[in-house]
Amino acid sequence: MISKSANKLGIQLFQSADMEYNPEKVDTIENFRFPHIKPSGGVWTSTYTKKESTPSDWLYFCKMEQLISEKKIHGLLLKPKKECNIVEIDTINDLNDIIKKYPDEPDEGYPLETRINFEGLARDFDGLHLTYKGQWETRFTQPNLYGWDTESTIWFNPDCLEQIGKIDLTKFCSIIEDENGKE
Repeated sequence: MISKSANKLGIQLFQSADMEYNPEKVDTIENFRFPHIKPSGGVWTSTYTKKESTPSDWLYFCKMEQLISEKKIHGLLLKPKKECNIVEIDTINDLNDIIKKYPDEPDEGYPLETRINFEGLARDFDGLHLTYKGQWETRFTQPNLYGWDTESTIWFNPDCLEQIGKIDLTKFCSIIEDENGKE
């Protein structure tokens, strides 16, 4: 299990319906029940690459999967604060170490499914970063993080991020239009 300062991640890209980042709008982390591998709440980001064609691993995934949004989305550039600490998953061993220290209760009917207790992890860390390598290494394993799909960070503490800019996401995420052709 690797713990590091959040600012080592670099600038993060956050998709938002809002034009400005507001930590007060972020829901508290809660464990989801099976079959969900991800928690609810928090702030989901992906590392900003500065590449015009694929500014983040998440946007590349959106483009390849042709994901559609029901509303206009803004790309907010967020800078992690150096005093915040995250835990990182780069290997299956990292995932196993985290689950060993922060095990979630098995669901009724799924006693062999092991997952992270995100509520417990959030008491000790400000976020969890899944690397590109870690995403592939934990995709089809047991335990697994299948469904995370890309390099990403779930921020348990929204105050660890400050907005430093915006980018246009319209070429990456399609918008559903109403019957009059308006967004």
